[in-house]
Amino acid sequence: MDLLRSLLAHVKELDEPYRSTVLLHYFDGLTPKEVAAGLRVPYATVRTRLHRAIQQLREKMDADHSGDRRAWLVPLVPFAAAALLLMRSASLGKNPNRSDFSARASHCSQEQVRANCAIDKE
Repeated sequence: MDLLRSLLAHVKELDEPYRSTVLLHYFDGLTPKEVAAGLRVPYATVRTRLHRAIQQLREKMDADHSGDRRAWLVPLVPFAAAALLLMRSASLGKNPNRSDFSARASHCSQEQVRANCAIDKE
């Protein structure tokens, strides 16, 4: 759990727009195309933000563990597997957050979406 808390803390520390993009995709289970539509940015922009955010998170987690990626990556595999299942169910339309976000996103500004993505609970 300490590794998960550390990862969540690093996600929380990401600058915008990376933080909201990561949260919408990995925590809310939205596809990159849905994130792009909700934030009103091109799909390629979302992919770039996710790539850069993941790179930043890897660097921070590596630094926390003296460059030993296996020390933090292997224990997080079960959480990644659970996230993958969530994203698959979301892509099949089984995630209620997905349709709710899509309906709200068309009427929200980027700032409103970002405000709704804050991680204040741990």
